[in-house]
Amino acid sequence: MIARVWRGWTAHQNADAFEAVLRTESLPNALAKNIAGLREIQVLRLERLGETEFITILWLDDMDAVRALAVARGVAEEDYEKSIVSFSARELLRRWDFKVEHYEVREIVRAAQPRIEPGKARTLIARVWRGWTTHQNADAYETVLRTQTFPSAIAKDVGGLRELQALRLERLGETEFLAIVWFDDVDAVRAFAAARGVAEDEHEKSVISQRAREVLRRYDFKVEHYEVKEVVRT
Repeated sequence: MIARVWRGWTAHQNADAFEAVLRTESLPNALAKNIAGLREIQVLRLERLGETEFITILWLDDMDAVRALAVARGVAEEDYEKSIVSFSARELLRRWDFKVEHYEVREIVRAAQPRIEPGKARTLIARVWRGWTTHQNADAYETVLRTQTFPSAIAKDVGGLRELQALRLERLGETEFLAIVWFDDVDAVRAFAAARGVAEDEHEKSVISQRAREVLRRYDFKVEHYEVKEVVRT
């Protein structure tokens, strides 16, 4: 499976308008192409200092589906990494990725059913972390994720922990790993931090095992928590 990841940034005052463009134009247009192998589209939002960041993730079966999506949007197959941004979106964006990145989905682990109190309002949270290794250490680090990091997280049995995903991208000179952990709400995020020995008010701190440190070249010391604004399954 492939995760097609794109980022765009707006001024705070334009964020709601851009989110509306995503909901009413960009997502419906992508779905209208009726691409075989397009499984899901997600929209994430994060308020940063001075601007708002959006991430869109399209989950596709394979690279054939990625190329088919490009062709359906009027882009040559070999230019499938090119991002297509509508005029209405350009008017609201401050900047955006001109090149879309395609990660291999290496692991998906689903936790137990979410434990949510009836009638409780919630905002789904995507906890996003990145780490980079040399190419020769990439397989070793992926093994750490599969056999240590993810099983350890699941073993905490935190209510509201939904799913863990490991994405991998080969870059020039290094390999990037993108780990996304999905939670029912920010309370579940804080409970997860506490279960890992981190104070609730330090829930943005990343926790890296000694074995992972041995094979990582660098990594995010701070984990970022995006609000999940839209999930559309095809």
